[in-house]
Parts: sequence; structure tokens; C-alpha cells
Amino acid sequence: NSPVVHANTVTEAETAVAPANQDLGNETKTEEEPKEPIEAVRTDMENRAAEILPEALNASVTNQAPVIPTIGDLPKDASGQNVHGKATDNKIYRVVYVFGNVAGTTETEDGKQNVAPTFNRNDATKTFPITDPDSDIQTISYEVPADIASYTLDDPNSIVTNGTSPGPVSYLDGPNGSATLTQDGYLTGSFPWGAGDLAGRRIKVTDATGNTTKSNPFYMVAYTVKPVDDKPLAVSNSSELTEQAIFDKLVVDKSAKTTSNSALVIDSSNYKHSIAGYRTVNSDGTKTETVEETNLSDFPTEGKYEVRVKTTNVYGQTIYNWIPVNAYKLDTAKDAEIRKYTDNQAPIHAIMQIGQAGEKAAVILKDIPSDFSIENFNLKDGVADELAKRNLEFVRNDAVATTDTDGDGAKEGIVGYIQPKTGGANSGVATYTGSNNLTYGFTYKAVETKDKANATEAKTLELDYTILFIDTKAPVMTPKSEYIRFVGEEYTVSVPGTDNAFLNTGKLNGTLSILKDGESGSLVSSDLGTNTKITSELDPTGATANQGDDGQSSTKFNVKITGTGPATEGTGTYKLRVGEDNYPFGPEGKLVDGNKPENVGLTSVKVTFVKHATVSTPVSVENPANLTPEEKAAVIAQIKKDNADNERLKGLPDSAFTVNSDGTVSVDYSAGGVNVDGATDIIKNATTNLADTRNEAKAEIDTKLAEHKKAIEAKRDEAFSKIDDDISLRAEQRQAAKDAVAAAAGDALKELDNKATEAKEKIDKATTASEINDAKTNGEINLDSAEAVGEKAINQSKRNRQRTK
Repeated sequence: NSPVVHANTVTEAETAVAPANQDLGNETKTEEEPKEPIEAVRTDMENRAAEILPEALNASVTNQAPVIPTIGDLPKDASGQNVHGKATDNKIYRVVYVFGNVAGTTETEDGKQNVAPTFNRNDATKTFPITDPDSDIQTISYEVPADIASYTLDDPNSIVTNGTSPGPVSYLDGPNGSATLTQDGYLTGSFPWGAGDLAGRRIKVTDATGNTTKSNPFYMVAYTVKPVDDKPLAVSNSSELTEQAIFDKLVVDKSAKTTSNSALVIDSSNYKHSIAGYRTVNSDGTKTETVEETNLSDFPTEGKYEVRVKTTNVYGQTIYNWIPVNAYKLDTAKDAEIRKYTDNQAPIHAIMQIGQAGEKAAVILKDIPSDFSIENFNLKDGVADELAKRNLEFVRNDAVATTDTDGDGAKEGIVGYIQPKTGGANSGVATYTGSNNLTYGFTYKAVETKDKANATEAKTLELDYTILFIDTKAPVMTPKSEYIRFVGEEYTVSVPGTDNAFLNTGKLNGTLSILKDGESGSLVSSDLGTNTKITSELDPTGATANQGDDGQSSTKFNVKITGTGPATEGTGTYKLRVGEDNYPFGPEGKLVDGNKPENVGLTSVKVTFVKHATVSTPVSVENPANLTPEEKAAVIAQIKKDNADNERLKGLPDSAFTVNSDGTVSVDYSAGGVNVDGATDIIKNATTNLADTRNEAKAEIDTKLAEHKKAIEAKRDEAFSKIDDDISLRAEQRQAAKDAVAAAAGDALKELDNKATEAKEKIDKATTASEINDAKTNGEINLDSAEAVGEKAINQSKRNRQRTK
């Protein structure tokens, strides 16, 4: 808006300057008149103008027109493009979307129908505040922009008028309405127009000085929010009753009038839904008082009721809608009966005894709707096969007889039965549990009787039906009489077991523990070492054709105890507790080992931890692969002597020991008693082979012989050299001397060979490693002596020949 200058302010400025201008205009100069007075007058006039003109300019700045913000939202279609708001006019104005008259079952905040809700500033989140620099707004008025011939969106300078005047109106909703816009931007009153109708408007604001501002042209478009249809929201459990599912049953409606462009999209940014409560619907169609509850988890889980949805738009208008809900729920078995068998809090719909004839489970719908179609109630895909694994089938009734079976005013009806198949080896009995309870899925096409033509579009509900299978036989464990494992090493103890009912895939569902008497606070005893765990697994050899799971379920299983053995040896007796998570005993049932009365097998298990055996002195044997009784006895005796503190080893029979050809001995602790599961120990260097010892001893004799022969030959060659160097000898003397030395050396070498042969013969005759070692040692001494004698003989022969020269 352009600044506005008040007329009186300008007049004052002109009056002040005029005398000076007049004086200057009448000025006549003469040579006699001094120049200074004229300059003084001019200066005075300029000063007076400098004082007055800023005041006039300041007045022109502070007197500004009011400021109106942009009114309305951009008029978007589904693609996000701006479109014209009026069906018969191509001009594109911004749009203010407000609630008009509600229709059908939609209500205003005070419970009225077919009227428009009022604007409540306390609930408004969007305003259009009008401001004025002078704070002197005089009037806010409204007009119909009938004078606008053309207009470019959000460009005020683009307005082209058609020569007519705009049409003034008293209120935003018409001459006799109530809707207004306050100076701080809130809408008031109401807008009682039909959904889809619109009104073109401009806001006109005038201040006390006569300055006027007009807003952008805009449309006020009326709409409402109503249910999509009168079909109930069908749910089968609390997880399906969500705010989103409820809100999806509402739709924006502006179809009552066609004034507005049908392409306009009113998105969810213009309003907000919230849950305001519910009311139940009785079997005769009457409705109870509204329960003001906002938490859906506290809403009914069965029967018919209506959810009250509050919708508030950005301008503070609030309307309410009722969304009908049908909560389909399968009737459960009596809780007191269920608690006799399980503490599982999951809904249980029936109890069935394994292996007992005449058992069957009724499938009952709680508070069944009058328009329920039994032909739309069926097993989910694949569930018939799951039932067949347990020799069961579902037989649906031809019709449902609804009746109040428990006196609570709600109708129940038996839809059909899950019952054992007849014929075959297991005729009339359920053969497989899988766990303490198993769930089977049903589907229901939630279509009302009156709307069967649209059955293909109806919601398919999924309903879970859980059967608690019970049996009265505890698991039977068949452990070995003793399990023997090594200290400080990882180990596994596997105890087989059986149960009369088939067990589920992977494991048992009950509690497993292995503890000594008096121990508690853990599932495994600390005496079993560290990192100890107890688990179970199924044995596929216990699977049968009855349950058809290709070995994934079984009547046989194994309980495994794994860990690292303790650091010290010892024997302990433990109680192995195996629970299958079925509870056949009632509240008066006797506790088993202080635990809740599930089917429990308590079995004693004996576990012994031993050290690895060692041998300090290997036992010599002639042939480790074919020991004599005496040799094996010697080996066993040596092992037991060297491991005198291992009582379990000392008590083993000779059959527990196997002497291997590599010098090791295998010790099988399983041989220590009847039905013992014992580990096998490998003792290294327990025996030594005599043949190898003899060969090693002979090789050492040969080495010694070679050394001594080399020494004799060196002594001989040294004597030869000295004889050759003796110049006093004649040739025949020199030769005679050498011959004597050679003869002595030859005798010495022969003696060495003889001594070596004698030593080897004695080694061959030795029967123990000690005797072999003695023969070798004596042989080496004899070789040493023979060498010394030989060297002496060589020296003597040389001297003798020298004396005879």
C-alpha cells in the first residue's frame, strides 16, 4: 500500500513558506541598497522551510494503510496443480476451506445435525491477523469481487476490473449470516452453506484517516467429513482396531453442492482426526451412553459398537462421526479349566486330551452378528494339512443357532467342530501335540447379508483358534549308568528320552535343568564345569506317519549337557529335570521337586571327570602290534603305577587298554562298568619297540667301530711316515719295519671287528631295553680297549724293528 499524506499537514507547510516566496518575488535591487539584508532574508526563509518540510514528510510516512496477509490456500488438484475454484469461472483464487452444514449422522460439537459448526478460536491453528502501523483500524468489511474481470494468482497489480462495483456483504457467509474475521485473524460465527458450495470474497479494511486496504480475492469453500459408507469396520483382534483403520472409514465430502470445482482436493493438512469415545450396540439395535475413552486398547474386544471420531479443522470448527465396528471373537474355554493345565496367558479356545476317544473342540463365535454368513467362514489355506498331522479335521455346521449360552446378553453360536478323524490306526483320537497349545487359522469374509452383491469387496478377517492339547505322561529319560569325561576339556553328555505325545520341532517347551540335591538358582550345576548349557533336540527316528512332518517332530528326543569340564577330578550324581510344558495336574496336583506341575521326568545322572593318564617310563615290547600277555600286563601295570591317583583308571579291566603300534595306549573308560558312556584316553609313549632299540644300539656300535678303525689306520700311517723319514735305515730294513707295523695294525683292526661282532651278538641276545643298553655299553668299552691295545702293538713293532737295524 502506498503511503497517504494528510491534506492539512501540506497546507501548513505551504502557508509557512509563502510569505518568503512573496518577499523574494517582489525584490527590486538598487545600487544604494546594501546586499546583506537580502541575504539575511533568504537565509531565514531557508531555515523556516528546513523546519517545516521534515514535519510534512514525517506525517506522510506514519499515516500508512492497514496490512492484510494473504488469505487462503493454493487451490490444488490431485496432481498438485493450481486449478480454478469455481466450477463456472476460470479465475484462480486462493481458497479457505471451512466446515459447512453437516449431513447424515455427522454431528456438531453440541450434538446437532444438519447445521454448521461454529468457529472456536481456542481450537484454531490458522489465522489471518490484520495490522496497522497507526493502530487505528476503523472497520473490517466484506465484499463480493464482482468487479474483477481478470486476475493472476497472488499478483495484486494484475487485477483488471469490468466497470462495475464490488458487492458489499455484511458477513462472510452472506447478508444475514454470522461469519466474520477478527482483527487478530480468527474466524467467528459459522458458515451454514452446503458441502461443495462456495462464496467469492475480499476483505476490506479502513483506518481512522480513511486509508483503505483490500485483501486478495479468495473463495470460501464449504465441506464436511462423513463416513465412507454404513458398513461396519470388521476386526478380529485388538491389533486390527487402529486409528488409521478407523480414520480410513471417513471421507471428505463437498458433493452436496456443485458450485465449487470438483477437482479441488482438500488434503489432511486442513483437519485432524482423533478418537473421542465409543458406545456399544445392543442386540436389539439400541445404543448405550457414550464412554469418553481415547485409548483404543481399552475398547471392547468383541461384539458391536460405534467409535466416536472427532474432526477439527485449522479454523477451530469441530464435527463428530460415528464409525460402526464389528469385533469378531472366538469364544474361549473357561479360564478355571485352562489354568489346571497351563500358565500360558494366550487365549485358549478348547482343551483336547491326547489319545482319548470322543474328544472334539467346538468353534464358537462370541456375540455373533445377526447378519453372519456361515458359508464365508473357512479354514485358512494349509490349515487342513496342519490338522491332519494331528489326525484332526474341521467340520463346519450347516447353520449357526445363535443363543446366549453364558447369560451375559451376548449371542454365541457354534460354527463347527475340530475333531479327530475316524478310520485307520488312530481312529477317533488326536495323536500329536506339537506343544502345549497349537493355533489354527480361520478366515471370514465380513459381508453383511444385505450387501452380498459386494461380497468380493468385503474385508477378509483372520481368526485364530487355539487348542490346548494335554497329556498325563511325563517324559521318560534313559541315561547311561555313568558318563566319564576329562577335566578342563569341552564335553557333551547326551541323554535320550521319549514321550507319549509327539513333540514340536527343534526342542521341548518345558524346563530343563541338571542340578545336585539342594542346588537352586540355576539350570545347571557348577560342579559340571564352566560354560555349561542344557538343551534338547528331536530324534528323527521317533517320527511316524501319524504326524507327517518328515522327521521334524518325534516321540524321541535327546537332552544335551555341554560345557568345559572342571579343573579337578570327581564324581557327582545329578537330578536331570525334563519338563514338556504340558500340565495334566489340577491346582491340587502334587508339585514335582518344588516346581509347577507340568509333566516332569526327574532322572538321576552320574557324571565323573578324570585326568588324562601319562607314563613316565615306556615299556619295552618285542612287537607293539602283537604283544605277549606278559608284555601287555607289563604295560598296564606301568600305566596304573604312574597314575596311582586315578581311581577310575586303576579299576579298569585289562580289556579297557589297547596297545597301539605307534607306542600309544588307548584307554576306554566305557569298559569300567555296565552301560557306561566313557571317554577314550590316548597315552603317548607308553611302549618302546625292542627291535628298534636293538637296531639303534647296533648302529651306535658300528659308529664306534668306524671311529676306532680310523684311529688305528691313522696310527699305522704315522708309523710308516716316521720309518720313511729314518735315513739310518737301509731299504731292506725300512721295508721290514713297515711290514712289522702293517702286521700289528692288521691284527688290531681284526680285533676291533671281533669286539664289534661280539657286542652285536650280545645286543641280539638281550631281552629288555636295559640289557640291550648294557650290551651296547660293554661293546663300546671293549672297542675302546681293543683300540688302545692295537696302538700299543703298532708302537712296539716299530721300536723292535728299529733295534735290529
